Amino acid sequence: MKNEPAINDTISAAVYLVVGPEEHQKIFADSHSLHFTSREDAIAHIRPTALTQNQRIALFAYLYLYSKLHHQGQDSLSHAQKALSIPNGITANLESTITQPRIDYIRKLFKEKHRSHAEIFNKPDGFIAKMIEDVAYADVPTEKKVLKGLKASEYEHKWDRDGIKLMESQSTFGDLVKKYNVLAYEATEIVRLTGSNYQVTKDNLPHVHNALEEVCEVLGVDTPLLYIESGGINASTIGTETPIICLYSGCLSLLSHDELLFILGHEVGHIKSRHFQYHTMARAMANIGEGIVSLASSAANLFAPGMGKVVELAANASGLTLEGTLMAWRRMSELTADRAGLLACQNPDAAFTTLTKMAGYPLKYYNSISPKDILKQARAFVKLDNDPYNQFVKFEEIFDSSHPWPIMRARELDRWNASGSYRALVNRKAGASDTNEDGDGSSGIKVAFGGDGSKPTDTESKKPSGTGISIQFN
Repeated sequence: MKNEPAINDTISAAVYLVVGPEEHQKIFADSHSLHFTSREDAIAHIRPTALTQNQRIALFAYLYLYSKLHHQGQDSLSHAQKALSIPNGITANLESTITQPRIDYIRKLFKEKHRSHAEIFNKPDGFIAKMIEDVAYADVPTEKKVLKGLKASEYEHKWDRDGIKLMESQSTFGDLVKKYNVLAYEATEIVRLTGSNYQVTKDNLPHVHNALEEVCEVLGVDTPLLYIESGGINASTIGTETPIICLYSGCLSLLSHDELLFILGHEVGHIKSRHFQYHTMARAMANIGEGIVSLASSAANLFAPGMGKVVELAANASGLTLEGTLMAWRRMSELTADRAGLLACQNPDAAFTTLTKMAGYPLKYYNSISPKDILKQARAFVKLDNDPYNQFVKFEEIFDSSHPWPIMRARELDRWNASGSYRALVNRKAGASDTNEDGDGSSGIKVAFGGDGSKPTDTESKKPSGTGISIQFN
């Protein structure tokens, strides 16, 4: 049974949070709407369950448009978003539909006709209502489960974990490297990036900032600094005390919301496992080893001319092994970070389509991309090991690379997912039942507004043809 007072109060209160008391009074002048005394009073009257998800999203889309027309900051909109239980992923849908050129056009149109921006609520033009409808019926990424008390050791790849445990045992040396990182990398990079790259904040790119905060909440990591780097689908992370993520601009243009969460989760995974510090430690230890070799070579020449060359040749052979070991460890760290990315996006398909795009899948055909294709190729790639020559080629090609190939990464992530370890970890940390909730990451629910503003019945759960969406403001 519908509860019209709760519906009307929720709509009225949400509008109050964004437009303020004066505009609110104008909008609801001809209705019996409540008049709120403060933001807290308005929030107390909001009942998200009084509206369907589509209704809440449509209402929030109107509020978003109003805030953009008025050049408002993010704060008032954030209060409404939280009170209405609007998922963070909706911001990406809003920005892709209610674009800046459309906002500029509406602002200019209203100015020329001496109309108030408040009219978008009770007298919306047809094209505005259609734009809001497009937002309301777009797939909305689901809220991700927060993995309470998650430890990196619970998902780290075994070979990566072995290297980390070795570095953890070198606590004194680690402290020195940590201080070195702060001075040599973090301080320098903050200056460089602030002068050369665009820093993401909650005001300039809210959906990207919200995505990062969501990932950090899920994985249990403090939110790092985030900068945009010009480029394709890629990202990088440095720092120990003050971690910094550089997200390539292609991630914002070419990835879906859940795919973006996978990339950000991958980088936050590096932070959680302290990969930058430990890899720097390992590299420093290798450099110390090279210095010892140089001293040993000089000493050998003192006793027997030419003996130093023998020492260097022997050291180079072992150094080749050391270099290969360090690079292999870095590749294993990438597999750990991929697992963190999957835990963050909680959508295996999104993880695999991201790797597919990184492998060169053409933009023109993104609408037809299938995660099954890269997994099929990954399994075929593994079968190549039946030929010893192919094994040699793989070793030679990947030996000095810091990252595994995308196809290899997809195969390893698929193995972890197929083993049940991923789902079991999510369920255990989120306190969920052991059910398979993998899918496309969207709500899958498409419902419509009832003509009287009430919640629709099951028979009204399909998008009506040509009726649009209306909200009763008076």
